[in-house]
Amino acid sequence: MSVTHDIKLEQVTELRMGPPLFELRVDGTKFKNRTFFASYISDLDNTKIAITECTSTSHDSHLISILWLMDLELKKAYQISFIEDGTIRPVKFETTKLIYEKQQFGIVGREYERDLSDLALMKSFDF
Repeated sequence: MSVTHDIKLEQVTELRMGPPLFELRVDGTKFKNRTFFASYISDLDNTKIAITECTSTSHDSHLISILWLMDLELKKAYQISFIEDGTIRPVKFETTKLIYEKQQFGIVGREYERDLSDLALMKSFDF
């Protein structure tokens, strides 16, 4: 059964010589003090999204990107991966896995997969 959730991204700033960053709202809940890159993916039943947070918007600090899996039904976000001085792009959901690409600046990107059956063991926050 497919569920509908209201997901909105509103541009709030941009990285110096880089992409714009967005504030995220899910079903009216605003993620305060967090900025995200523009793209995200949904699973087939629209109960989960994968989206990348940018934790630093200052030009004099290192860029840290965190890939989050957000369970829209449980209102919980799980940290899937992070990278310093690079970006993470969610690629697709497979049955029990999330496929994503990590790319450090100046280095060719590489795909990874994360088994989603162990979410309880991951760093998380409620929203």
